[in-house]
Amino acid sequence: MHPNSLPPSDRDEAPEAPAAPSAQSGERSVRPHNPAIRARLQAYRAETQITNKDLGTKIGVSSSVISQYLLAEGMRYTGLVDELETKIESFFSSMAIRETAAAEVQDTIATEIGDDVLAAINRAIKTESVIIISGPAGCGKTHMLGGFAAKHPSALLITIDELNGSVYGIEREVANQLPPKGAGDYARLFDFAVAKLKNSGRLLMVDNAHKLKTTGFSLIFDLADKTGIPVILNGNGMIEARIKGQTAMSRERNQQNTSRVFKHIQLAPKYTYDQVRQFTRLYLQSPSEKLIRLAHEVANAPGHLRSLKMHLRELDMYLTACGGQDHEAFRLAHSELITDVSLSD
Repeated sequence: MHPNSLPPSDRDEAPEAPAAPSAQSGERSVRPHNPAIRARLQAYRAETQITNKDLGTKIGVSSSVISQYLLAEGMRYTGLVDELETKIESFFSSMAIRETAAAEVQDTIATEIGDDVLAAINRAIKTESVIIISGPAGCGKTHMLGGFAAKHPSALLITIDELNGSVYGIEREVANQLPPKGAGDYARLFDFAVAKLKNSGRLLMVDNAHKLKTTGFSLIFDLADKTGIPVILNGNGMIEARIKGQTAMSRERNQQNTSRVFKHIQLAPKYTYDQVRQFTRLYLQSPSEKLIRLAHEVANAPGHLRSLKMHLRELDMYLTACGGQDHEAFRLAHSELITDVSLSD
């Protein structure tokens, strides 16, 4: 590859000469690369015009390693090729997951909730602090975090459930989104995560944070303290109470945790008719005003946009039976869903 074919910031980046294989390294140090993986990385680099430095950062290796690996035949990378290619495959796998997530967040509209979530994210990044976002279920918090993660590959998004809210579960969730451990000697996944995230500036978003166990909260704050990364804790209004804790045994730790929270942003969703109309048109090209009125009632009741989405996805099943009357189909769909919301006459 001629130097002038490199992106501008890489032209002065001379690749290091491949080290001569030692007698102890054996054949593994000069094992031929996988042509398919190398070709895919070359194609990605050519398409995106990404620099070796930025590409190396994404994969978790140095820019010189990328230079050596992508050089013409005869100057191939002489390090542990299998470990490098595992990292490359992990990078493409992670990118595919994010592209899928990006496709899934297209059914969204601009709302105050979305603006508040993005403002909280930007504030956390700017201040390198821990910020809580809380609000009722279904108002779009998780949707916005997923969209942000899909558009910003460096951001980490983990979702907490009843099984992974403890120390090991969180360590595993974070480590799974980082480059493979490689040859590093890490006694714990936590040490591995700290080594990879320290001073990286990468955002960690924790969804369903109200399901974290006490030890889980402590680990998140320890990770933020040791790495300096910004953190978003997203969930319901119980997060702050869970952090403060209720037992004397954990009071000292909880006071330290609370001191790390920069701001608690509480979301109060309220959707206008125009916003509901925009959202409904994502599922039905020309909704009637009667349907919009019913959709507005559902959007501003418990469940919010998540509940409205379920109603709208059911419409096709009932339109024919209702003679094409979309508002009647909406009522029929509503009657089949388990909900405490009562529609007006």
